[in-house]
Amino acid sequence: MKIVIKGLSGVIDNFDRVESGLVLELRGALAASLRDIQKEARENHHFTSRSGKTEQEIKTERFDTDGKFGGRVYIEYPIGIYQHEGTGIYGPRKKAIWIEPRKKKLLRYLNAAGEFRSSKGLYVKGIKPDPFLYRAAENQESAIISRFDSVVSKILSRLT
Repeated sequence: MKIVIKGLSGVIDNFDRVESGLVLELRGALAASLRDIQKEARENHHFTSRSGKTEQEIKTERFDTDGKFGGRVYIEYPIGIYQHEGTGIYGPRKKAIWIEPRKKKLLRYLNAAGEFRSSKGLYVKGIKPDPFLYRAAENQESAIISRFDSVVSKILSRLT
């Protein structure tokens, strides 16, 4: 039996055009999704920002290797990871932090009542975690899914 398909080259060309269009559309959706998570994380966090450096250093990165592409939102500022994950009893070690003076004999600090105290050292509980990147990703999840869904629907409509 011999099967002859006429117009196969046109179909293959159509698939190639759709594939390149699909990749461009998906890359655009990925970039928009990363940008939205970054913006949400910069705007909605619970830590007290004094310099604004942590918010400025929330970065995005896209990568494309072997036809697979993806991205990540991360904190480039070294202190930002401690604000995100927590330290001391709240962090991974679950242990209070001992603070002592480096050059002086006594450490002077304000207690909870606002009075000055001095001692040779003290334990500090640490920083409570504020997983603002995770929260931003969760808050943007439905928008990201609908964005990619619309891109795929658009590409499928081109095929028919």
